[in-house]
Amino acid sequence: MRACQIKWWMLPLIGLFAVQPIVAQSIEGTAFDVSGAIVPGARVMLMVDYVKKTETVTDERGGFSFRGLEPGMYYVQIKQPMFSLSQQHVIVKGGETARVYAILTPGRMSDEVGVTGGASSAVPGSRKAKPYAPQVGGKVEPPQPLKPPRPRYPEKLAQAAIQGPVILYARIRLDGTVDVLAVLASPDSELEAEARRTAAEMRYEPMKLNGRSIECEIELVFDFQLPQK
Repeated sequence: MRACQIKWWMLPLIGLFAVQPIVAQSIEGTAFDVSGAIVPGARVMLMVDYVKKTETVTDERGGFSFRGLEPGMYYVQIKQPMFSLSQQHVIVKGGETARVYAILTPGRMSDEVGVTGGASSAVPGSRKAKPYAPQVGGKVEPPQPLKPPRPRYPEKLAQAAIQGPVILYARIRLDGTVDVLAVLASPDSELEAEARRTAAEMRYEPMKLNGRSIECEIELVFDFQLPQK
């Protein structure tokens, strides 16, 4: 039996038919809140040209991954109740794993006060080192009103049948006071002034993130309406 001999001109063919390793691209990430704690159970969506390709949820350590991706640009969105939408572009290169570190911030809160003829109602040593365990976060407690607002319906505006909502964009400070940042809508300057006066007197138990008080943004709606006849 003749021994099999490999000629020099056969080498390129051998390389052509050899099994080539398949390298898959991926995206791996972790979701945190602004206190640095991990956020498990958050919904993570992978978008291509703003169309959802697939989705997953963060695990008990706040992690998530998408594997077997083609090189290109992706869009990662993370949703969690009580938090603002987190979104960012991610570029995946051939044979590489792209890392995403998402910081979730508490969303804007809202509160509404109905005002009718001056009455109002508010919606209320050598120890053994322990294995590292990240703080689990993502727990948001909305701000709670402490001092009921007492807006007054200006009499001359009531007589003129001027009504409608005044919407204030404000911040609840750590001491529970309200700082008005902007007026988003108002049917009348006097109603706006009354809404501002009332907001300055309001007090809240501040928002809590993982048990710690934090400042937050809030949309205050003072709905001035006349009684139905």
